[in-house]
Amino acid sequence: TNILMFVAMVASGSNPGFLAIDDLIKWGGNYKLLTIDGQFWRLATALFVHAGIIHLFANMYAFLIVAILLEPLIGRFRFGLAYLFTGVAASITSLWLNPAIIGVGASGAILGMYGIYISLLTTNTVSKKTRLIILPSMLVYALYITASGMMNAQVDNAAHLGGFVAGIVFGYVLYF
Repeated sequence: TNILMFVAMVASGSNPGFLAIDDLIKWGGNYKLLTIDGQFWRLATALFVHAGIIHLFANMYAFLIVAILLEPLIGRFRFGLAYLFTGVAASITSLWLNPAIIGVGASGAILGMYGIYISLLTTNTVSKKTRLIILPSMLVYALYITASGMMNAQVDNAAHLGGFVAGIVFGYVLYF
């Protein structure tokens, strides 16, 4: 869906290297003035809008890694539901903590998926051997994304945090 959305945006005339603010809003970016004025669908559509090809590629690479690990554990339906839930939680957190930006991208939802996987890695859902190997790298990745986002004002760390925390919670809900 993320790739198809990006192709549609570029086919309609958007610059694939860096999309204009107007394009991000037109295609469903999470912009507080519009979202709280009744366009609540932006909380979800923002997950599928990306600011450029590099933004899309980076998100899809991170998504692929967690999808390979997590989807077999929780199933396709729960995986899709978790993606939407953590992504909307990321969008809401972004509105709350960063009201002046236009939130776009899948990274809040993706960090939510990492949060779910990290939660499950702390339970007996995954073998102890797997936990010992994968849990440290998952934690390092989540910390790296957060730290690198702090160094770039254009990165919506509020969305990352909101998605990640929602993922941790959702992961334990799935476990219990």
